[in-house]
Amino acid sequence: MVAGGALCLAPALAHGQSLGDTTTVPVDSAAFQVAPAPDPGPSLPVFATLGLGWGNRRDGCTLCASPLDDASFTGHLSLGRPMGRGFGIGLDASVWRRGRPGTPLGADSTGVATPTTLSTMLGNASVTASYQAGYVWAKAGAGFAWGHQDLETVPVGEDPVILRASGKGIGYSLGGGVKIPVHPLVALAFFGNWNVGTYDMSTENGVVARGSRHAYYELGVGVTLR
Repeated sequence: MVAGGALCLAPALAHGQSLGDTTTVPVDSAAFQVAPAPDPGPSLPVFATLGLGWGNRRDGCTLCASPLDDASFTGHLSLGRPMGRGFGIGLDASVWRRGRPGTPLGADSTGVATPTTLSTMLGNASVTASYQAGYVWAKAGAGFAWGHQDLETVPVGEDPVILRASGKGIGYSLGGGVKIPVHPLVALAFFGNWNVGTYDMSTENGVVARGSRHAYYELGVGVTLR
C-alpha cells in the first residue's frame, strides 16, 4: 500500500496541507484495478471441433495386401458440452480411409481395361470425458468401432472378384490438443488421437478374421467453436 499512499499524498502536499499521525488519506481504488485475465474456456453452451489429419495404423493389418496400406488421411468430429471447472462430456468420431488401385477388369468394347479401386476404412465413435486447462485439453472415451476392407481374388483366366469384409465392435479413444483463439468464439485446434477397435471381419461368404483389431493414431488440425 506504500505506492498507493504516495500517489494520494502528493496532491495534499502540493497544496501545503499538514498531515498528522491521525490524518486519513483516501486511496483511489481505481488505481489498483487490474484487467481480468482472458478466459480460454468455452463461451457457448456447447463446443464443436471439425478437422482433418494424417493417420498411421499400428496394428497387424491382417488383411492388408500391402505394407503401404498403413498410412492415410483422417477426418475428425467432436461435439460436447462444458460441465464447469474445466470438465466436459461429448461425442467423438474419427474415420481413417485408404484406397489403392486393384487389378483392372477385362477390356471393354473399346479395348480399354476398366480400373478398380480397393478401399479400407476404419472408424471410432466414442462417448468421451474431457478436461481443459487454459488452452490445452485431454480426453478419453469408449464406444463403437467399425472397419471394412475390400479383398480381391483373381481366378485364373477370369476377371478379379472383389469381396468386402466388414465388422463392428467395441472401441476406445484417447487424445488431446491445444487451441489457439482467432476470435472470441472460434479457435484453431491442433490435436492428436489414439483410436482402437476390436471386431470380427466377415464377408458374404462368412467370417474371414476373428478378433480383428485396428489401432491408429491421427495428428490433425481443425476449427473449434467454443
